[in-house]
Amino acid sequence: MRKSIVQNNFPGINTASLIVQTQDLIDLAVEFWRLEKRFKKIEDKLSEDENKAFRNSVEKLGRFVKKNHLEVIDYTGQTYNDGMNLDILASEKDSQLEQDIIFETHEPAVSHNGVLIRKAKVIIHEK
Repeated sequence: MRKSIVQNNFPGINTASLIVQTQDLIDLAVEFWRLEKRFKKIEDKLSEDENKAFRNSVEKLGRFVKKNHLEVIDYTGQTYNDGMNLDILASEKDSQLEQDIIFETHEPAVSHNGVLIRKAKVIIHEK
């Protein structure tokens, strides 16, 4: 597993103790995605001050994810084809569809500098 070293701005602290595991960053990116989705569901129920505070926290996490060159990819609503690099958790038939779609992203894909480092887990609806 690759590791990235956090810049040591604190004299007297061993830089090696500030190592962040890549997996931890991936998990943080996924949690950012979940938090962002949850916020969208409740933002109209929050007061203006609560909304602002929550939005600031979500945006701050988003900047951290982006600063670490991570991209979170939610495939919900996109056309599905067999060549996509996804983990399919479930598949349901829907005769009303003109094409297969990704009905729900259970867990997003994560890429680093454009390279996929975690596959998305999705539910698809097939025609």
